Amino acid sequence: MKFAVLGPLAVTGESGDLRLRGEHQRALLAMLVFHANRLVTTDLLVEALWPDLPPKSYASNLHTYVSRLRSRLPGVRIDHAGRGYRLHVNAEDVDLL
Repeated sequence: MKFAVLGPLAVTGESGDLRLRGEHQRALLAMLVFHANRLVTTDLLVEALWPDLPPKSYASNLHTYVSRLRSRLPGVRIDHAGRGYRLHVNAEDVDLL
Protein backbone atom coordinates (compact mmCIF):
# COMPACT_ATOMS: atom_id res chain seq x y z
CA MET A 1 0.00 0.00 0.00
CA LYS A 2 1.06 3.53 -0.77
CA PHE A 3 0.13 6.45 1.48
CA ALA A 4 -0.01 10.13 0.57
CA VAL A 5 -0.34 12.88 3.17
CA LEU A 6 1.30 15.73 1.26
CA GLY A 7 -1.98 17.09 -0.07
CA PRO A 8 -5.23 15.19 0.32
CA LEU A 9 -4.96 11.93 2.26
CA ALA A 10 -4.80 9.06 -0.23
CA VAL A 11 -4.26 5.32 0.04
CA THR A 12 -3.48 3.21 -3.01
CA GLY A 13 -3.49 -0.57 -2.96
CA GLU A 14 -3.01 -3.24 -5.59
CA SER A 15 -6.55 -2.72 -6.89
CA GLY A 16 -6.37 1.08 -6.98
CA ASP A 17 -7.39 3.90 -4.67
CA LEU A 18 -8.95 2.94 -1.36
CA ARG A 19 -11.78 5.10 -0.04
CA LEU A 20 -11.86 5.53 3.71
CA ARG A 21 -15.19 6.07 5.39
CA GLY A 22 -15.73 8.64 8.03
CA GLU A 23 -13.89 11.66 9.28
CA HIS A 24 -12.50 9.88 12.35
CA GLN A 25 -11.08 6.99 10.35
CA ARG A 26 -9.38 9.41 7.97
CA ALA A 27 -8.01 11.55 10.82
CA LEU A 28 -6.68 8.47 12.61
CA LEU A 29 -4.92 7.20 9.50
CA ALA A 30 -3.50 10.65 8.73
CA MET A 31 -2.01 10.84 12.23
CA LEU A 32 -0.53 7.34 12.00
CA VAL A 33 0.93 7.96 8.53
CA PHE A 34 2.29 11.37 9.51
CA HIS A 35 4.10 9.65 12.41
CA ALA A 36 4.91 6.49 10.42
CA ASN A 37 6.99 3.91 12.28
CA ARG A 38 6.82 5.96 15.48
CA LEU A 39 4.57 5.60 18.49
CA VAL A 40 1.60 7.97 18.44
CA THR A 41 0.25 8.35 21.95
CA THR A 42 -3.39 7.77 22.70
CA ASP A 43 -3.57 11.32 24.07
CA LEU A 44 -2.40 12.77 20.74
CA LEU A 45 -4.84 10.60 18.78
CA VAL A 46 -7.74 11.57 21.04
CA GLU A 47 -6.88 15.24 20.61
CA ALA A 48 -6.82 14.84 16.82
CA LEU A 49 -10.09 12.90 16.67
CA TRP A 50 -12.04 14.97 19.18
CA PRO A 51 -10.43 18.43 19.39
CA ASP A 52 -13.19 19.97 21.50
CA LEU A 53 -14.26 17.28 23.96
CA PRO A 54 -13.73 13.53 23.67
CA PRO A 55 -16.67 11.27 24.46
CA LYS A 56 -16.57 9.23 27.66
CA SER A 57 -16.18 6.14 25.49
CA TYR A 58 -13.14 7.55 23.62
CA ALA A 59 -10.91 4.55 24.48
CA SER A 60 -13.30 1.97 23.06
CA ASN A 61 -14.11 4.24 20.10
CA LEU A 62 -10.41 4.60 19.30
CA HIS A 63 -9.94 0.83 19.56
CA THR A 64 -12.86 0.34 17.14
CA TYR A 65 -11.42 2.83 14.64
CA VAL A 66 -8.01 1.10 14.75
CA SER A 67 -9.68 -2.29 14.30
CA ARG A 68 -11.60 -1.02 11.27
CA LEU A 69 -8.42 0.45 9.76
CA ARG A 70 -6.66 -2.89 10.19
CA SER A 71 -9.45 -4.63 8.31
CA ARG A 72 -9.50 -1.97 5.54
CA LEU A 73 -5.71 -2.08 5.08
CA PRO A 74 -4.77 -5.74 4.62
CA GLY A 75 -1.07 -6.39 5.01
CA VAL A 76 -0.50 -3.15 6.91
CA ARG A 77 0.62 -3.54 10.51
CA ILE A 78 -0.78 -1.25 13.20
CA ASP A 79 0.46 -2.24 16.65
CA HIS A 80 -0.81 -1.22 20.04
CA ALA A 81 2.35 -0.40 21.93
CA GLY A 82 2.39 0.94 25.46
CA ARG A 83 0.30 4.09 25.52
CA GLY A 84 -0.37 4.40 21.82
CA TYR A 85 -0.30 2.93 18.34
CA ARG A 86 2.38 2.53 15.66
CA LEU A 87 1.88 2.14 11.92
CA HIS A 88 4.67 0.08 10.35
CA VAL A 89 5.40 1.00 6.74
CA ASN A 90 8.33 1.12 4.36
CA ALA A 91 9.67 4.63 3.78
CA GLU A 92 9.14 4.33 0.03
CA ASP A 93 5.41 3.71 0.61
CA VAL A 94 4.81 7.14 2.22
CA ASP A 95 5.16 10.35 0.21
CA LEU A 96 6.18 12.28 3.33
CA LEU A 97 9.17 10.00 3.89
